[in-house]
Amino acid sequence: MKPAYWKRVKELAADTLELPGHQRQAFLQERCGKDRKLYKAVLDLTRVDHRSIEPLVTLRPTAEIPGQVGQYRPKRLLGRGGMGVVYLASHEATPDENVALKLFPRGVGLGRNILFFHHEKRFLADLYHPCIAKYYDAGMTKSQTAYIVMEHVDGLPIGSHCVQHKLSLPLRLELFIQVCGAVHYAHEELVVHSDLKPSNILVRSDNAPKLLDFGISCNATGFFESEVARRACTPEFASPEQVSNGVATIASDIYSLGRILQLLFVLDDDDSEENETPLRDRFRNSLDLHALRAAIESIVVKATNPDPSARYSSAKELSDEVESCLQSLSRRRLSHVGRAAWGTFFRKSKY
Repeated sequence: MKPAYWKRVKELAADTLELPGHQRQAFLQERCGKDRKLYKAVLDLTRVDHRSIEPLVTLRPTAEIPGQVGQYRPKRLLGRGGMGVVYLASHEATPDENVALKLFPRGVGLGRNILFFHHEKRFLADLYHPCIAKYYDAGMTKSQTAYIVMEHVDGLPIGSHCVQHKLSLPLRLELFIQVCGAVHYAHEELVVHSDLKPSNILVRSDNAPKLLDFGISCNATGFFESEVARRACTPEFASPEQVSNGVATIASDIYSLGRILQLLFVLDDDDSEENETPLRDRFRNSLDLHALRAAIESIVVKATNPDPSARYSSAKELSDEVESCLQSLSRRRLSHVGRAAWGTFFRKSKY
């Protein structure tokens, strides 16, 4: 679909969703005329579960913990953002098993808010990866509140986790590689996250990262590109092209990963392993880590290049570069250990 045609589809879809449900078909038929391709494209974009999405326009923001939401009971507030409010909750049949319950608010541009619900539900339902929070359910309550139910991740944002658990630079990089794996998987499924940042990557106590919040995700082929990506993204971690014109692509996610890697790179490196080794070995380890830092710094520069075409072509390519640096560090340390072992052998040898 050509950009100009797709822009027309999006604008017509947003206009359609602003109307009451019983007026939409006539409005579409009038605006599309004999262009059946345009009619079908707009209809597909505005349809949710093949049912009327009219009730969704009545979504309202929730300031307090609500009562029963479908079959789920909210327990406490987890977070709040422009795309919705998230609560810790449980299913009425399994009250001891926690889930994350996201409620979608009413706001300016109701048609676009409906698209948020439709897209996040669609993207999450198609993603199955150990480092992506699982999608469980979605629907609308009798009081006309739309919601999505996801896996609850009991963890900290990736930066806070690294600091609290005093992870060394190599361990931080191993964590980052896992995140890249999740992002690459999403890209292979034609999903661009569009809002990668530390607070959307929670790490459990067992060092397992989970990628969250696909609320402003878009299709990797250009589907659903709009001002949404510019307004809702986090400027500190968003690519220049996303901030300036709202276009989010795979290259945009690569940029965000580069900024996250930069954050992990500059955290205080309290490497307990080094502090417990003899001074001579500590100095050698310091030189090894210095070489690793220099290599990672060059990776960050490439990943965050202002020119999208100059960045890594995929999250896997970025991950492979980081993994290569870690392997080089391991080889150097094994080489040091081997030389030290041979030195000890010869000193103790009678011959």
